[in-house]
Amino acid sequence: MGKGEEYWQKLECQLQDLGSKILILTDKARSEVKTKYDRTLDDLRSKRNDLWKNLNENMSTQLSELSIKIDELASKARVEAKKEYNETIETLRIKRDEVAEKLEEQKNAGEKAFIEIKIGLKKSWDELKNALDNAISKFK
Repeated sequence: MGKGEEYWQKLECQLQDLGSKILILTDKARSEVKTKYDRTLDDLRSKRNDLWKNLNENMSTQLSELSIKIDELASKARVEAKKEYNETIETLRIKRDEVAEKLEEQKNAGEKAFIEIKIGLKKSWDELKNALDNAISKFK
């Protein structure tokens, strides 16, 4: 074997050796990249799960707070409605008393005053009837 052939064989061995090292390094790099990828993917999934958990907790808390506010508003509405209801009842009673008063005046009035009182009585009666009808339809 001549020096030229030895040189080429040596070079071929070195190339094969380098090829093997490249394959080993490539496999090692793939393994490291896959490990880092898997770790990163696991971290991202964990963060996503934490975000969902926090979102769910936050929304549940906000829903509870909204429920309390709705209940408070409903209670206030009941109080306001009762107040309005009582005011309407009081107005109806006042109008009823006015009609009763006009009716009593009519009983004791003379002929001339009777016509004036009758007109006032009719007006008071109509106001009472309208107020009562409105209250009934409003509070149905």
